[in-house]
Amino acid sequence: MSYQRVENVLYHAPAWIDPAAKLVLIAVAAKLAGTDPERTVSMGQDDLVAAANVDHRNVRRALARLADGGIEIRVALSKDKNGDPVYAHRGSVGQFRVPWFPKPDECGCPTCHKGGRQRPPSSARKADAKAGTSAPLSEGKADSSAPLNPRKADAGGQKGGRQRPPLPTNQASKPSIGRPENAAHATSHTQNRADGSSIRTPLPESLQLIVDTLADADITEVEARAVHSRFITERKPQGTRLFHLVAGEGGIPWRTALAGIRADAKAANIAKIAELGRSAPCPHGQPGGDQPHPRTGEPLCPLCRTGTPAPDPDQPKPVETYRRLYTTTHERKPGLDLMAAVGQQHHELAKRGATPRQLDAVAASAAINGHDLITELRQQKERASA
Repeated sequence: MSYQRVENVLYHAPAWIDPAAKLVLIAVAAKLAGTDPERTVSMGQDDLVAAANVDHRNVRRALARLADGGIEIRVALSKDKNGDPVYAHRGSVGQFRVPWFPKPDECGCPTCHKGGRQRPPSSARKADAKAGTSAPLSEGKADSSAPLNPRKADAGGQKGGRQRPPLPTNQASKPSIGRPENAAHATSHTQNRADGSSIRTPLPESLQLIVDTLADADITEVEARAVHSRFITERKPQGTRLFHLVAGEGGIPWRTALAGIRADAKAANIAKIAELGRSAPCPHGQPGGDQPHPRTGEPLCPLCRTGTPAPDPDQPKPVETYRRLYTTTHERKPGLDLMAAVGQQHHELAKRGATPRQLDAVAASAAINGHDLITELRQQKERASA
């Protein structure tokens, strides 16, 4: 382990990096031996979860935020058929490395403040030279000095000093990194869903991996358990190793299973609704309208859902009057577009205060003349003013 790498991340990493992403950087830097910025280390996602004290989903988000900011710490092992980088293969773990961050302006970290040398390791300077950039140098004689040697660090100009990162002022308030109970935190929380349901805690590790990986799909606990059961039946995994590998690859088999489960549930709902449609009509005349929806539990009829009282059987029905008289007068049924217009106009005129009997009279006249309701009212007004 090179404490220089950890100090470099602590004090010289860009200010836009959020705490979770910085913990991930520190977790990788702490595993790197030596000062070569091109050196890589093999780490599984569980290692990052335990070391950075965040769950799997936040680790993936932190890696994505770093990559979006130009800091790609994952090492591509190959490319897929589309030319996109592949960072892990089945049965393998990811490779990571951390860049050497240049000293920011007016840096006040202990090493810079006391005049310590801040040149990057020689391998970092060679890499910068290849990229056409210059390595960050301190002022004065430190410009031509050798890379900082942890055994001979310059502590305020005195020989034999050893530069160490300062201890936190409040040790009790700092999260402990790498403790087993922190690694289990991802399996000990409740996730609330958009439909108001929640996932109880704790869940088995394999099931929690499915929940975290498919969180962007708004998966429920019932769906997660169905995906879990289907995956075990098809793949017969031994332990949680295969679950971790699938989670690291984005959970593609789980997403496919979830899509199939939701399609089956939708088809079952449609079949159930069709079966309910053969039931007795609700007070508003819709077959099975007072029956509960198989998914939401609310009545199928929208008027039943809003508590609208049943229509008075003694009141006229203008739309039905229009259909009956039109068919009798013209010896054919009115077209669907015409009936849709009549129904919409009936609704709008009723909202404006027209009574059912007034609308029934207009509907009868309009049906005989072959007009919609608005056209009939307009022509009646023109005849009255002529």
